Amino acid sequence: MRMKKTLILAAVAAIAAVGCTKTYHQVDPATQGPAIGFGTWTETLTKAHDPGATTNFAVGDNFNVYGTKLVESTPSDVFTGTVVTKTALSPETWTYSPTRFWDPNATSYTFYAVAPAGLLDGTNASATTAGAFTSEPIEFLGGDSNKSDIKDILVAAKTTVTKTGDPAAFISPVNLPFHHIASLVDLKVQKHNDLELTGEDENNYIKVAVTAISLTNIDGNGHFTVSTYGDSSPFAPVTSASTWTEETGAAKKTYNHTSGYETVTLPTDVNAVSATSPNALITKLVAMPQAFRTDNVADQTVNITYTIETCEGGNSSTTTVNTSFDLKEFDKAQDYTNTEANYIASWLPGTHYTYIITIGANAITFNATIQEWATDTGYHYLLQ
Repeated sequence: MRMKKTLILAAVAAIAAVGCTKTYHQVDPATQGPAIGFGTWTETLTKAHDPGATTNFAVGDNFNVYGTKLVESTPSDVFTGTVVTKTALSPETWTYSPTRFWDPNATSYTFYAVAPAGLLDGTNASATTAGAFTSEPIEFLGGDSNKSDIKDILVAAKTTVTKTGDPAAFISPVNLPFHHIASLVDLKVQKHNDLELTGEDENNYIKVAVTAISLTNIDGNGHFTVSTYGDSSPFAPVTSASTWTEETGAAKKTYNHTSGYETVTLPTDVNAVSATSPNALITKLVAMPQAFRTDNVADQTVNITYTIETCEGGNSSTTTVNTSFDLKEFDKAQDYTNTEANYIASWLPGTHYTYIITIGANAITFNATIQEWATDTGYHYLLQ
């Protein structure tokens, strides 16, 4: 019996956030430009606590913002990790304190942002405003019951705002296009058409029941480093500039069918469906990007336990299978070649992976033959 393994890729992107505080003098608005605001989000976003459910942030979501202004070719800090929180949906409102105002003497402003707030160390402030920083250790628990768990990590591309029209006017609110920087994993299962019976009824059927599913030996505690944002606004290479590193001595993680953002009940019967509509087992699992190990000692694996119940003419038989496969051996082609050229070697930042396991079975069959009589050599005599 062999299980089919395929992997489908769908891209997305994102990064994280720092918490550094600084006291700013409240300047009389009459001597400054309008207040600096955040709010009209023009690029694809996602709620930090529910990946993929919506393209908008929810009330209560927040991020750290970093920003500098340029006055006579000299940069200076305006935001160094200030927390900005969404406080209303209609009209959409983002608030922070204390309020900063556009400087009419500035020629441009540059902004970076990380969501959710609190993922960076305050010592990163100067590096962050330059577009390079390292996050605090982030643990990916993967548990739906733990709502404080990291559900998504986002970083906004470098955004530069310059004066337009009126020599003293800047565009506000500032639009920050966020990108995903973690990986998103779904695991689904289907049964092969070979396990279907024509004319199936209560006395003739084949049922496949999945009783357990898990991902084991997964790197789940680490930090990311952004080396540079680049200057291709608004789509700066956030994901390609980010690197994830596992924390030294961190324990490996195990994720099961309750580890995603949505808890999924294991199906009692896996129907014969196409690869575009299999049964979901693990969904919306936000995972740490990582390379798959090749030492064959602690490889990242997917483990599945299922039963195949066969009934013919009212006579039934049940077989239980408990098996596992290395994630590094899944491929992008839905066939049995499993060529190394199609293997997926890692989970990359900002990428959504959907694994599909196809359960098949080879029935135990028998052949019987009667061997020819063996002919003894010579004769055997009895004399009386």
